[in-house]
Formats: sequence, structure tokens, C-alpha cells
Amino acid sequence: MEKEILMVPDGNLARYTARFTERPIIPWGGSCPVHQALTPDEVRTRKNAYPDALFIAHPECRPEVLDLADFVGSTAAMLRYVQQSDCPALIIGTEVGILVRMQKDNPGKLLVPAADHLVCETMKYTTLEDIHAALLNMKPVVTITEEKRLAALASLKKMLSISEPK
Repeated sequence: MEKEILMVPDGNLARYTARFTERPIIPWGGSCPVHQALTPDEVRTRKNAYPDALFIAHPECRPEVLDLADFVGSTAAMLRYVQQSDCPALIIGTEVGILVRMQKDNPGKLLVPAADHLVCETMKYTTLEDIHAALLNMKPVVTITEEKRLAALASLKKMLSISEPK
């Protein structure tokens, strides 16, 4: 039997991933509070209000929400899906900030948040001004050991190779 995989930090993402493998996955108890807050009733309400719209969702949403989705994918996959879809209206099941980019890239489409409360305050901590200052001053400096740097680099390379379009 395959070794069990403990998948962190998001239990919903782990449960979604488990749908596509025979390997036993143990989901972590935590979840993204924004994605966890989206309920099936809210999705059904939006779908009733926009009956011709497709519903796309991020895999960190709870399983019963994902079961209602026409498409489930990462942030990048959702961006591609909206751009490639012929459907003129889509309901977006993830943090509402993505709608700014989606609308810019797809001005002719109606893009509706699955719920208006899907705002991640944590994602708003770092501002463009913070990034500008960090790049300008090259601060703060984060120092790690060479061993940790190489381990992180190996993980990033593996992740990027898996996520490259086939």
C-alpha cells in the first residue's frame, strides 16, 4: 500500500486533490477562511440569479461547493478558463480581488462574485507601496541557511514543472 500523504495547509484542497489519486491523503484540519465561508446556498442563489452563467471555483472551497462548479481550478487556471470560455457570464468562487484582473482581461464578459463577502484581509496587508519600497531599498532582507534555500528551490522547481501546460 502507498504511504499516506499529510497534505497541508488546506484541508479542502487536500480533499479535492484526493479525488484524483488512489494515494491515501490525510487532509489537514485548517482551511482558508475566505473559501470556507462560501456556502452551497450562496452559490445556488447566485446561479438562480444568473441562470445562464457558469460557476467556477477555487479548489480551496468546501467540497459541497465544488460539486456545484462547472470548472474547478487554481487562480491561474481560473484566469485562463474565463479568457477561453465562450460563456458571456461567469460566477467566480474565490477571493473577490481576482475579479479586477478578470474584468480587465475580459471586458465583454459579466463576472459575478459567488458571494460579496469573499474578501481576504490578509491578502490586503501588503500594498503596492510596500512592494515598491522593498524593491527600492532592498529591505527587509530575509536570511535562511543554504540547506533550506536548496530544499525550497527544489520544491519550487518541482511545483513549476508540474504546473507547466502540457
